Amino acid sequence: MPLKQLIRHHHGDEAVSALNRFTNLLIKKTRNDNQLTFLLRCRDNKLVPKGLQLKTSLRRSTPAIAKILHEASSKILKHQISNLRQDRSHLHQAIQNEGTLKGLQQLAPNGNVDYLRHQIADIIRKTPRQQNNLSKDERKAIQELRKDKGITITAADKGKATVIMDTPEFTQLEDKTLEDPTTYKPLKKDPTAKKKTLKTLHTNREISDSIFNHLNPNNAQPPYARATVKIHKNHVKTRILVCSRGSVYYNTAQHLSRTLAPLGKTGSSFVKDSASLVQQLRNTSDTKKLVSYDVVDLFTNIPIKEAIHILSTRLETSLPDLDTKLTAQSIVDLVSKCFDTSYFNWNGQLYQQIHGLPMGPPLSPLLTEIYMIAFEDTALKTAPFTPKHWFRKVDDVLALLDDNQDPEALLQHLNSQHARIQFTMEEETHQQLPFLDILLHRRQQSIATSVYRKPTHTDQYIHHQSNHHPQIKKGIVATLARRAKAVCSPDSLHSELKHLKSTFQDLNEYPPHLVSNTITKTLKETPNSRAPKCRVLLSTSLAMALQTDEGTNSLGLKASN
Repeated sequence: MPLKQLIRHHHGDEAVSALNRFTNLLIKKTRNDNQLTFLLRCRDNKLVPKGLQLKTSLRRSTPAIAKILHEASSKILKHQISNLRQDRSHLHQAIQNEGTLKGLQQLAPNGNVDYLRHQIADIIRKTPRQQNNLSKDERKAIQELRKDKGITITAADKGKATVIMDTPEFTQLEDKTLEDPTTYKPLKKDPTAKKKTLKTLHTNREISDSIFNHLNPNNAQPPYARATVKIHKNHVKTRILVCSRGSVYYNTAQHLSRTLAPLGKTGSSFVKDSASLVQQLRNTSDTKKLVSYDVVDLFTNIPIKEAIHILSTRLETSLPDLDTKLTAQSIVDLVSKCFDTSYFNWNGQLYQQIHGLPMGPPLSPLLTEIYMIAFEDTALKTAPFTPKHWFRKVDDVLALLDDNQDPEALLQHLNSQHARIQFTMEEETHQQLPFLDILLHRRQQSIATSVYRKPTHTDQYIHHQSNHHPQIKKGIVATLARRAKAVCSPDSLHSELKHLKSTFQDLNEYPPHLVSNTITKTLKETPNSRAPKCRVLLSTSLAMALQTDEGTNSLGLKASN
């Protein structure tokens, strides 16, 4: 019997209502405490959440305007913190409200509230636990597989597939990757060093006390690595992923990746996501050829010294636009330090990556993007011809060519730019070409699009019997429906939605009404309906604090009483 029915059976409807009021107040207080904790951390680290950041409507912004907006946003942050503190006080009083206590006292025998609480706790303890969603045979099979040392069970690199290999074969694949003397070398001792660079920057007041404390963790541990199997390639091989969380330079790398993020979005070929690429492709016409180029093992082949030199050059002109007090040289020194310690623990043996960037640390994608922007600018300027359109997402490139443009000649030119940056090429087949998670269909005057899944994709998502929160399950359905809406052309949307319904209902056992209702609701969404639900109402006192000497608000903000 559900918990509320048990309470209703023993104490009546009034007990359930009182308990609901009490529970709702506790939930509101918890949310308030979480928001307050988050905003206090933002304040201490000199950060302003996106929902509280003010933006200018001017086409071009200057450092002075940016500074005014940041200062105003910081004041809004402080005002929001003050409001949350007041709300917390009111919620605390409401929880201790006499009405709620009197209601409990009336329901409890002889007004003994503790007795009623003990009874409720006893009911909760006796309530059956969530049943295991695996059968007895399935649990037994998993235990037997874990005990079998002759096989290795691991996750595939993509597609949520499970790979089962003979352990000697899997070990051989790992060793083949780590025995590459041009990329990895074994270490005899842990090279973790003290962060003297941060102390110098702190002394020079380039970083604040709070940032220094955040970037300088205690009890740092060496990074560790794990291997995933790339089964979607023609030749099966492993990919080494490095987890640097908790390592000596992890927080520094994370801080730099946020600070330098704008530098990775300046390339003319930059593709934000599949939806933005589809929007650009819909504006193209009269395309004769579709060709994709893919960089082989991009991260581990990026020349670090060249990439850092490119970063240094970019900072000479872009530093004023970045939200940091660090000098260009300090940023370069910190980035160098982050990658000077590119080492990891693998089965008790320490290895150092002597070439390229490790996959996993937060700064690697950004530095890769900065290098590739410079690489493709140089390559395309000296290419035998200029492609009609050139789009790139990390290591994947989509080129739209004319009939007289030879894709093989372009491939040879790209591969001649750097000895370790090598591309592979795939041409369209039957006027179709997969790129990212999009299947492109070239037509006479346009390009149609639909969702693409690799042959190794399993269509496995969080099973409905899983103990995840229901909103997470609904969110997965909504996300994939949203992708279908953004990526698919009108003539392919219906078939994609049909596939989603079949996938969730048949393979993942979702209730049909949940899938249908979620998809229908998602398709009706508009850009405004998905906007963050965060309103900033300025009190009269705060608006007056932001006013100029002339008595008008320079940011165009309106006060509310």
